[in-house]
Amino acid sequence: TVPAENYIYMGSGKAPAGYVKYEEMLARGYEKEPDILVDTADVWTIMYTSGTTGKPKGVVRTHESYIAQYMINNINMGVRPTDKPLLVMPMCHVNSIYYSFPYTYVTAPVMVYNMVSFDPKDLLRTMSAYNVTFTSLVPTHYQMILSLPVEYRSKYDVSSVRQLLISSAPARKELKLSIMNFFQSAELWEAYGSTEAGLITYLRPEDQLTKLGSIGREVFGI
Repeated sequence: TVPAENYIYMGSGKAPAGYVKYEEMLARGYEKEPDILVDTADVWTIMYTSGTTGKPKGVVRTHESYIAQYMINNINMGVRPTDKPLLVMPMCHVNSIYYSFPYTYVTAPVMVYNMVSFDPKDLLRTMSAYNVTFTSLVPTHYQMILSLPVEYRSKYDVSSVRQLLISSAPARKELKLSIMNFFQSAELWEAYGSTEAGLITYLRPEDQLTKLGSIGREVFGI
């Protein structure tokens, strides 16, 4: 059998069978820091590709490669200590990993959406209640939000949102217009990249409607 420590449960409620709660694991740990020097070239994580061009495979990423990506992202998007990002993608996905640490780097709080499946009604409620300033979604997520009745969407104040990211699939002009019409305080960014290389191109807010079909320009610093 696999030790429970290999399966860590983060979230409210009781841990499923075979899992250990994150807080419980921490409580059983040592208070003394390990006497280990971490080098920038050391392996930080192994992320798995989605298998777009073949079978999923592990991608070894170093501390240095991710630190560089975070700094590049912060320069491009102007991340602020006052931001309140909400991570909706699964934490095993490179998207949420990529858009978590740039904010912690500038001491901004990072919120993780804890619903098992995507719920557009609950997401709007959460964004309004916690004054979210940034989130990253795929086109289908945005379509689900915009398909809600106008009277329901109008109940929630989303004026705190200053930046939105749309990625992982092409987005139609009509969808982009609808997103910008509903989230009127937000810039809309479109990003393309890979698990292996990280972020590669941005279609910036000012180019959303003038460069349709484009994946944008190379990210500054790449």
